Amino acid sequence: MFREDLHGDVNPHRFERRAPVPEPPSIRVATLADMPFIIEMAREKYPARTIEKGIPWIEWCIGNSERLVLVGLNSVGVAQVSWNYGFERRARLDMLGARPVKGAVLEALRMVRIMLGWAKAQGADGTFRLDADTGVDFGPFAARLGGKPVTLTRYEIPL
Repeated sequence: MFREDLHGDVNPHRFERRAPVPEPPSIRVATLADMPFIIEMAREKYPARTIEKGIPWIEWCIGNSERLVLVGLNSVGVAQVSWNYGFERRARLDMLGARPVKGAVLEALRMVRIMLGWAKAQGADGTFRLDADTGVDFGPFAARLGGKPVTLTRYEIPL
């Protein structure tokens, strides 16, 4: 028995064509035109810090080939690949912020995935360091990306 016998004419042209579901706006590499958004996000995420002092750093990151600055609708991220000791190419997250709105955390996770691919393409060795000086636990992100926890004793000496 043929399929047509069971279901009639299965000609796909007979059915109404619908427009494809649009992809969510993609994450993209930031330009200097994104500075107002990046500054706004930094003020939201770090209200107790003097954000203005960091503006030259972000501008420098945007123009630096060893840094990747990404923006999305509700997130911003910065990663770096740099030489350690003149022979090791290391990668790490510098900054990642997402607004507390639906989908923003997944957008930030997508950013980290893009950063991982970029770091590999830059020839980074070993691992991608994912930590935060703000106390954010990146454990759920790391678990989704195959990361393992590394426990270090950290010391801070008052200045």
